Amino acid sequence: MTPEPEDIPAPDPLLSPSARKEGTFGQNASLSVVAWSVSTVAAFVCVPITVRGLGAEAYGLMALVTALTGYIGLLDIGLGQALIRYLSYYRAIDEGRPMLAIIRVALTWFTAAGVAAGVFFFVGAEWLAKDVLNVAADLLPDAVVVIRLSAANLVLALIISIGQALPMSFLRYDIAAGMDSVFTTAGWVGPAVVVMLGYGVVGVTSFYVASNVVALLLYLYFGVRLMRTVRRDAGPEWRDIRRKVLSFAGLVAVNRVGTTVAKQTNRLVLGIVAGTAAAAYYQVPNLLTTKVSSLLTRISQVLFPAGSALIARGDTEGLRALYFRSSRLIFWVNGCGAFAIAVYAAPLLKYWVSPEYADRGATAMVVFTATAALSATSLPVGFLSWSAAKAGVNLVFSLATSAISLAAIYPLASRFGVTGAAMAGLLGALVAPFFIHYVDRRMLHVSSWSVFRHCHLPTLAGAGVAALLSSVVLVRFAESLLSTVLLLAVTGLLALLLSALFGAVKREELRDLQKVARSMRDRILRR
Repeated sequence: MTPEPEDIPAPDPLLSPSARKEGTFGQNASLSVVAWSVSTVAAFVCVPITVRGLGAEAYGLMALVTALTGYIGLLDIGLGQALIRYLSYYRAIDEGRPMLAIIRVALTWFTAAGVAAGVFFFVGAEWLAKDVLNVAADLLPDAVVVIRLSAANLVLALIISIGQALPMSFLRYDIAAGMDSVFTTAGWVGPAVVVMLGYGVVGVTSFYVASNVVALLLYLYFGVRLMRTVRRDAGPEWRDIRRKVLSFAGLVAVNRVGTTVAKQTNRLVLGIVAGTAAAAYYQVPNLLTTKVSSLLTRISQVLFPAGSALIARGDTEGLRALYFRSSRLIFWVNGCGAFAIAVYAAPLLKYWVSPEYADRGATAMVVFTATAALSATSLPVGFLSWSAAKAGVNLVFSLATSAISLAAIYPLASRFGVTGAAMAGLLGALVAPFFIHYVDRRMLHVSSWSVFRHCHLPTLAGAGVAALLSSVVLVRFAESLLSTVLLLAVTGLLALLLSALFGAVKREELRDLQKVARSMRDRILRR
């Protein structure tokens, strides 16, 4: 009989050195870091070229259209997370029949729903650009084309999510990280090249569509090869698992409604209230902080399939040890990066893009950093909750976060502009500590105080000291882009070192990191 996901039972010891399968987390997370690093360097070099080449109005238009068509993401209806959760689950017990069934259902739905949404945006593009986004007359023709191309691009993204789920479910983060690194990097380099060649926002959007077509073909190739390794005649039929898969997907979908609506609506409301250019002043500082939070999300995503596999095998001890270790290391990176970016927000925007972006967006960038750091603390409990098929828990707290943000966005954006829009997100993120406490107590059966003391306090102390020293001594020397980046890096490294000395990193983890580095080096040399 196929085992079912169950509640995590009460613990034995708090932290066990005998936990299994953590090596997979460390190596896969390291691959995610490498992929993120490559794309981040590309973004840092290429974003200013794209922003300056398009101008604030055109770049703001692209941000608003992305927010508008981003609602297509709701058509995912939770199947993206359900794919990872149940493909990981059945892969762990080598049952391929339900895996194929879930893939077929997702592909059918994404294709049909995506095409229907694409037709709506294609037909209504002019009305959306003129009456909803209030685009200026000189940008209106480009806005119509960009809306139509963006709709097609997001339909492709829905289908690509199936391909992305397969390597993750097989714990093949060499494939997942490699693909993500290549196409995310191309997503930064391509627009810069397009702009330098003299093309505008339509050319940039066309490049995104072409890139997704290539990605889809490559994911198809890898997916077919991976599925050959499972027993396709083993496991239950779709009718036997349909209810639990769709129930889980439905809860995730409702969860995502709040998150997606809040994220896209914040930009739309700001653009409508304060103008298209304001969306650009919001988007650029948000982009920088999003790059840091995306690293944390990539690392944390490893927990979803790994946690599902541990639950399938009934390895509660390993699951709990994985939670403590991942929470501590993720917050180590999270806190150190957040403190460093907050200290250098103004000079970074000034020299990276322009003084105007620093004047309009520096305070918002500090707020974005605080929001991202606070939200990132809940990533481990969020992914492990999904691993245990407890999407309803995530739903309640996600809806609370989104409701607070949506309630605050209009009054704050109207009164304080870009900074006000950022503050609305911070207010919603204040729900995160309550979410962590609930999962700690009700699902993982661990003490939240122990989690805070072991996982968060060392980094708060180390990064706080580093930020204070930098604010008093170093920030005055940030007089160019190069000096600002170097000082930010010094502050970040100092924060990492001090936090590690205070207990954020264990000696055995440093040894594990050396082993991972050697393994990756050997793999590269073999190729």
